Amino acid sequence: MMNVFMPRLGLSMQEGTIVKWLVSEGTLVKKGEGIAEISSEKLTYTVEADADGVITQLLYPEDDVVTSGEVIALLDENALSTPGETPQAAAAAGMAEQDPWRQVHSRTALPSTRKVIAERMAGSLARSPQATVTTRVDVSRLVELRAQFAAMGAKISYTDLFTKIVAQALQENLSLNASLQDGEWVIYRSINIGVAVAAEDALYVPVVRDVQTKTLRQVSAEISQLSRKVKEGCLEAEDMLGGTFTLSNMGMLDVDVMTPIINPPEAAILAIGSVRKEAVVDAEDHIVIRPVAILSLTIDHAILDGYPAARFLESIKKIVQSADLTLD
Repeated sequence: MMNVFMPRLGLSMQEGTIVKWLVSEGTLVKKGEGIAEISSEKLTYTVEADADGVITQLLYPEDDVVTSGEVIALLDENALSTPGETPQAAAAAGMAEQDPWRQVHSRTALPSTRKVIAERMAGSLARSPQATVTTRVDVSRLVELRAQFAAMGAKISYTDLFTKIVAQALQENLSLNASLQDGEWVIYRSINIGVAVAAEDALYVPVVRDVQTKTLRQVSAEISQLSRKVKEGCLEAEDMLGGTFTLSNMGMLDVDVMTPIINPPEAAILAIGSVRKEAVVDAEDHIVIRPVAILSLTIDHAILDGYPAARFLESIKKIVQSADLTLD
């Protein structure tokens, strides 16, 4: 018999709440399959099976608060000794027989991480009316800055640059550095920017805290460290807490425009598209070739309107196109 424990998500977690059981007693589970959704410090996490087996006992009801390290369920590995088709396989075969018009390539359960993301995104849209505004920005100065840093042996990404730029723009537009909590519009002094990082199984948003107090090099080093933790699978819950605004750079994936969904309870999220060379009319009405990116800003329309959103984007463009932009 194998014990299923309440995990410790980060050093500060002492207990967690069982939000939802994903199985019932007698359920056959595979290694890595979700058993329960638990929450702590506003973070939702899925407890997964460490081996194939049958859930023989659920020790706590939903909504119970359980101390980290306590056993919450029992899993019997020996219950898999009976040969034959699993209930899941039989159900899948039955569904395929009922739909002879479409040939199925494969059928697998939705990974637990995707279930959590789906529920969070659906919850975000259900909780707040969201609107997206977009603009184009000439990023010639950013291209020059990256080249200057590269000449000094420093690798600075567009994500690093925009993280610092967004922090500066938020200082001028603090109404977007906010959240809606229990009917109150909470505006934050600390600018903690969540940076979307893709892994094989999901998208994670680790947070760079107090960006307004850090240099570009410090921000770059911190983003690199957090990205490495995501890739290595050692990101802790504390790394994803405390965000006040989220940045998603889709440029490296050859995406021009996207409609980002707010990361609750934040009030806004900015997506950045690919940098592409375009024909631009300059101040002297000359047609010139410039590197251009599209910025897409989604806001919570319950507390923000189009005007502050447009003003925020204007602040970003002024900073990006400033002749004396240094960021360090």
